[in-house]
Amino acid sequence: METNSINDAVNHPRHYTEGFAPVTIECIDITRHMPFTVGNAFKYVWRAGKKGGPEKTLEDLRKALWYIRDAVQNECIADYPAAFAVFSLIPKEDTFRWRALHHLANRLPCAAERTIEEWIEEVEND
Repeated sequence: METNSINDAVNHPRHYTEGFAPVTIECIDITRHMPFTVGNAFKYVWRAGKKGGPEKTLEDLRKALWYIRDAVQNECIADYPAAFAVFSLIPKEDTFRWRALHHLANRLPCAAERTIEEWIEEVEND
């Protein structure tokens, strides 16, 4: 999907389109293949650090963890290979955001058992 360099806050917001060059991919390209709660968790990790300072980043990660816990509690965990196939197109980056998305994609139930601080530490050490 081609994105425009102008911030289109409705159709292609920067916080969902930037960050994984050279691949041009939007968060929705992946989350549309996930259950709602898992997709929302993925979305909040995707945009973490893109919508404000450290407080907003932590808020986004807390929201992601809330959705992870909801998905696990309500057994909304399913195998969604299409989502991970699209995610696998993104080249591996040594960034917290990429590692957090990868961690989320591969260890969803494990993340639900952690506090936000434990989850961040686990992702940083992964």
